[in-house]
Amino acid sequence: MVMRSVRRWRGITAVVSGASAGLLELPGASRYVVSMLVGDPVRAVWRSDSGSKSAVRIAGDIDILSPGDSVSVEHDRPTELLSVMLSSDAIRSAASSVGENAETLAIGSRTQVRDPRLRHVAWALMEELASSDQDNLGELLGRALAIRLVTTYANTPNDTHGRPRKVGLDSVFEYIDEHLDSDLTLVELARAGCVSVDNLKRLFRDSVGVSAHRYVVQRRVAYAELLLKNGKWALKEVALRSGFSDQSHMTRWMRRMTGMTPTGVRAS
Repeated sequence: MVMRSVRRWRGITAVVSGASAGLLELPGASRYVVSMLVGDPVRAVWRSDSGSKSAVRIAGDIDILSPGDSVSVEHDRPTELLSVMLSSDAIRSAASSVGENAETLAIGSRTQVRDPRLRHVAWALMEELASSDQDNLGELLGRALAIRLVTTYANTPNDTHGRPRKVGLDSVFEYIDEHLDSDLTLVELARAGCVSVDNLKRLFRDSVGVSAHRYVVQRRVAYAELLLKNGKWALKEVALRSGFSDQSHMTRWMRRMTGMTPTGVRAS
């Protein structure tokens, strides 16, 4: 990776790097790492001791890496990443501020997290990297990031803070990415996440911020963009591979979500 900008605050380091196509090894670090894609969509393959998975990765998708854990990710094209490193002291302080015992909680590593609140804080840190202001806003944002990790992604002996719901959504996310070219129904997605249709709707509303249908369309548009930039398939074939009923269906949604037509995306 090529480092493009870096800033440090107490207990936090934020780095924007260019990631080339190919394999990227992320060895076990001494700090917690929150890595967010901030560049072009890519097809990614993650590999770790717990297994592997493949999915389309779009801007705002986040990986969380705990100290000592290692993972490799392979991208099919160049992109950009924002990596935020948090010290153990920052996590302990965050845990203490919300009444948790830092010695008994564990924040497990996970890939392709889609959390609107975590994403908003990370984007704000990205803006701070480009700012020349010498204030402590970056430190405050880092603290907010640490608190979000503790309250949403840490497991404690007596309270899971709803984390099993996240596991259910992770299964749904993976199922969607693996079946984008299929006619995905709410019943099918609920079955993939082992939840009821009503609970699935609530999970998307509370945890993702959009409906399940809207989320599926977002993923289809992102995958279509990836195929278009590859330049291998005709527009009609891209539409079908992305799960759209036809080329005009793809064009309508792509223009609505990106402001560009498929032809414009291919030429960009």
